[in-house]
Amino acid sequence: MKAVWILVLGRTGARIFERLGDERKVHFVLEVLHPEGRLKEGELVTDRAGREFDPVSKVSHAGGHPGEARTHSDQLFLKEVADRLRKLKSEGKFSRLYLVSDPHLLGMLRPHLDDEIVKMIVGTVKKDLSRVVEADLFPALSGSLVP
Repeated sequence: MKAVWILVLGRTGARIFERLGDERKVHFVLEVLHPEGRLKEGELVTDRAGREFDPVSKVSHAGGHPGEARTHSDQLFLKEVADRLRKLKSEGKFSRLYLVSDPHLLGMLRPHLDDEIVKMIVGTVKKDLSRVVEADLFPALSGSLVP
């Protein structure tokens, strides 16, 4: 019997847990850290924004868009998580997958998942449980996990 995996995704990292059979607990498998998730936008940007000139109003203003560096950093992290899932799936490590995260990160993750991974997703929990400790995770998810 292959394991059911639970991907708990947060801004600062992703943790994967597994549940074997009808066990009423989960076991930690691996973690993908994303320390940049703790940084503020200004700490992610290494250069000062360029200047843009509007020829109509003849006004110069800073270029770039707010949140652009954070979004880029999050996209790189989510691609890494999806690549790791793809590799582990090809090794036959799991047969079913639950995704647990806030709706915003879930929405950002989905484009990075290939069709094979999407077929393995049996449930989605739209809660930020990224700070929940291993012992408390199963009780927090017990109503959402299909036996």
